[in-house]
Amino acid sequence: MLDAAIFNWPRWIALLLPAVATFVYPQPRWFDDLPWLFQRSAPVVFYGLCVAIAVSFCDLRWLPRIVNCLVVAVLVIPLSHTFDIIMVPGVMFVTALVAVGGAPTAFTDDTSGRLGRLAASILYRLLRVFVGGMASIVSFLLVAMVLPSLGACPAGGGDITGGFGRFTFITYAWILSLLLVDIKAK
Repeated sequence: MLDAAIFNWPRWIALLLPAVATFVYPQPRWFDDLPWLFQRSAPVVFYGLCVAIAVSFCDLRWLPRIVNCLVVAVLVIPLSHTFDIIMVPGVMFVTALVAVGGAPTAFTDDTSGRLGRLAASILYRLLRVFVGGMASIVSFLLVAMVLPSLGACPAGGGDITGGFGRFTFITYAWILSLLLVDIKAK
């Protein structure tokens, strides 16, 4: 079942969407035509949607995948009024809980009954949050130690998302860790 996902080229294009989102996010002039309430929310919603599409790479069911991605996009709206250092892990947390790349067959096949499968699904999602959180922390530390600061004021925002390479590295660090968890669970 995973082989079908690996050789399906639209799924590989989906992995490029977070790079597009990290390029579009810090460009506020692209969202100037939107109503005032949506100008701050639109970049975060777009970022969350692109990330959710990439994270659900292993999910071969289209309808649950679309619904999960839309739920992520709606749940990240409150993060649009936070600093970047909170927004990026917040999107990771929501994405790891909601946009699961298919049912973890290793866990759910061993459990019996509906309650056992629900418990296995919750544990699997919490495992994904832990792994994604660790990857996010490590990527933040690597970026802070290795790459020079952009000079933007962190209190004013933009120190992380203002640099395309920094923002993309942080994003893909936890996306790839979540994908590895999904692939191992298959």
